[in-house]
Amino acid sequence: MHELSSDNATRIELERLDTFVARGVWSDTRPLPDIRQTTNPSRQSATNPLQNKSEPFIPFPEHWLAEIGPRVLWVIQELGPHLLRLLEQLPQALQDINWTVTKGAIGKRIQAHIRAHMEHNPWTDRAGKPLSPPFPLSTANGKQGADQREWPPRNWEHIVTLCITLQAAHLFVTLLASAGRIGEVTTLSRGCISIGHDSNDYLNGYTYKLTGNLFGDARQWPAPEILRQCLGQQERLATAMDWLPRRLEDGLPSSPRFGNSLWLSISVGGSAGENAQVNVNQALYYFAQRLNMDTKPGGANVHAHRFRKTIGRLAGVALFNSPLVLKRLFGHKSIEMTLHYILCDPGVREEAEKVLRELRIMHCAEALEEIHEAMNNGTALPAHGGSGTARLITAVRNEDAKLNESGRVWTEGSAYDLALLLTMQGQGWRLIKSNIVCSKAPGEDGLCQKKRSKGEPNTANCQPQCDNRIVFARRRRDVEQSIEQYLDIARQARDDGQLLVLAATLDNAQDEWVNFPDLAAKYQTDPEVQSLLALCEESKPVAEAA
Repeated sequence: MHELSSDNATRIELERLDTFVARGVWSDTRPLPDIRQTTNPSRQSATNPLQNKSEPFIPFPEHWLAEIGPRVLWVIQELGPHLLRLLEQLPQALQDINWTVTKGAIGKRIQAHIRAHMEHNPWTDRAGKPLSPPFPLSTANGKQGADQREWPPRNWEHIVTLCITLQAAHLFVTLLASAGRIGEVTTLSRGCISIGHDSNDYLNGYTYKLTGNLFGDARQWPAPEILRQCLGQQERLATAMDWLPRRLEDGLPSSPRFGNSLWLSISVGGSAGENAQVNVNQALYYFAQRLNMDTKPGGANVHAHRFRKTIGRLAGVALFNSPLVLKRLFGHKSIEMTLHYILCDPGVREEAEKVLRELRIMHCAEALEEIHEAMNNGTALPAHGGSGTARLITAVRNEDAKLNESGRVWTEGSAYDLALLLTMQGQGWRLIKSNIVCSKAPGEDGLCQKKRSKGEPNTANCQPQCDNRIVFARRRRDVEQSIEQYLDIARQARDDGQLLVLAATLDNAQDEWVNFPDLAAKYQTDPEVQSLLALCEESKPVAEAA
């Protein structure tokens, strides 16, 4: 058992069997023999072999992603449509082939069909020029001295090799865009993209790792446009391969070969058989090799789990509230698991903090520049809401006056320099919600903490009356629309005599306009709103007595 356990792959399988037995899903196993370990006192006791500790997966280096990214997109967006069109027309074109002749003769007939198709449907790029890889692309195995990068493709081996490359490109983008685990991605089926109630695209699949359900739990991932394009092309690729021969000697299949499987196990020699399971890590390794890329970026093999670590690093560095975003994307049960992904690289934490501070400063500088531009042009100031807005206006006026007194003028860097002071080098200016910022810096007072503590701001307890709260003007339109909707509900509740609904709706409306003094003044002086508020006041004694 020690020898078997020293091999990682074997140890995992042994642990899997033990898990099946422990969960009671493997009922026909023989009972374990009652063997007690004995020690011969005349001999030296055996020592357990050292356990191999696996190295954690590391994110892909930025320079490697920057180099392989355009190549992956070229395969998907330039090569993919032409290759799929050829694959979809081949089964019908190959109907007249005599499959009982030699493999070489069959290959020549297929080669003639490929040549005829490309003459009638020239492969061109989006600029209308003849399609040609802008990087070294392997199109064949190079056996018997054949050109490994021959272009354009002309025979069956070229087409199958390009199919394998296209599928790997789809797999690359799916892993990167969804941050899914290997099991979640490889079990996707055709038609896995759907449109949600919010009119956005979603990827539908199953997760298995953190669930007690043997068949997995259904979950959804947001699907950006590039992911939707990749999975749509992959479904077309799988459908086309259903009707193409596994080996030239086998002829055309009489029924679909791969069922509803999205990812296919295909090879140039056809030795993969009817098994639709694809070896993900092997496919990614050879994919990087065919694109003439380093197969060990950062000193480690290309591995599917490195995509999750890469997303964790990028989001941890660039996004506000990234742990919460990643927790939902990764499907984690606790935030601690997500933080491990973000901080797996010792340099990520320092980089993330540096970028976050810079984003806060730039966010503040943008608001200051808008205020100064309005003052300089004599136009209306941005209608930012919240009590903290007045501090921004005062800071811009004081800074402008200070510059004028010293004989200087406001330049492009003035807003940034002022933002450095207002945010205390990026320590303050935290994003609370969409378009709502807490300008409180550590050490300043605030309403969000008990007993007016001067520690870190408690963003979860942000109060509308706080002097540090700033609501950006771009939210004003949405707030005004919400108020109008609340008033429509309030009018209907008044007509139906539903006084409790009326009171609750007006409370919500007041919570909305409290951040914008101009909106508050507009609705508080409106005769109809005043009558609705008065009706609520009259109904309070009745409600309290009831």
